[in-house]
Amino acid sequence: MMKKYIKFAAFVLTGVLLAACGNKQQTEVTTSNNLFSTLLGKSEAEVQARIDSVWTHFFTPGDISKYDADGEKYWYSDPSYCLPAFLDLWAEKADAKNDFWREAADKARWLLEASQDSVTGLYPDYCLFDGKPYRRPNFDYNTDRYQYDAIRCPMNVGMDYYLTGKAKDAQRTMMRRLLTFFKNEGFKGGQFNLDGTEPTGNYTEGMAGANAVGAFALADSDSEEDRALAREYVQRLWDVQPPTGKWRYYVGMVYFLSMLHVSGHFGLS
Repeated sequence: MMKKYIKFAAFVLTGVLLAACGNKQQTEVTTSNNLFSTLLGKSEAEVQARIDSVWTHFFTPGDISKYDADGEKYWYSDPSYCLPAFLDLWAEKADAKNDFWREAADKARWLLEASQDSVTGLYPDYCLFDGKPYRRPNFDYNTDRYQYDAIRCPMNVGMDYYLTGKAKDAQRTMMRRLLTFFKNEGFKGGQFNLDGTEPTGNYTEGMAGANAVGAFALADSDSEEDRALAREYVQRLWDVQPPTGKWRYYVGMVYFLSMLHVSGHFGLS
């Protein structure tokens, strides 16, 4: 199992390194190389110790994912880091701390709901552990807005909906709220205040993808209006051309993952 992990980690790091080199992101190039050196120079026991350090990425006793593992600096979360379907799988398959992962999955579902705006359905990039939007001081953009990380949230909700089905009623309401907002807005803006004001940027391929996965929560609704909305979002994703240009590594990865979901090729087995 550990050898498979090392091979997979090397594969992922290769992708990160190539993307970083192509986009001249020297920090990421350096980080990838350092991780390669660490990974390849360690024994299986040492690699396992690295894996065990993942606990520091969670705020305990709340079991909510932090923005970063450094507990002294990052006492806030990022809703798009909440992946309850994955956490549920770890709760089932892990060799230890199964209750921790089970609680973390429940808290991830809760935070995805608590951090969403109750009218527009938009998410902030960062939030506190109670779900309230958090604006990181001295940062290069407003993290309490719906911005670059937040686009992933509906994909996290949609995949949890169809893979586990543990919060279907709440998640259907959440996605109806969000997808209705973008439809009424005309699929134009890319970033917003949580109340839908001050739009900037453009509706991206990544947003089209993540929102289409969120539409899973409406696809089996008793409401024809819900089902029609879900079909519209999946069709919009199908009609989108794959992203190109400098930032394709980001919106492109969200687009790529969303295509795996809607085509039935994403699974946890």
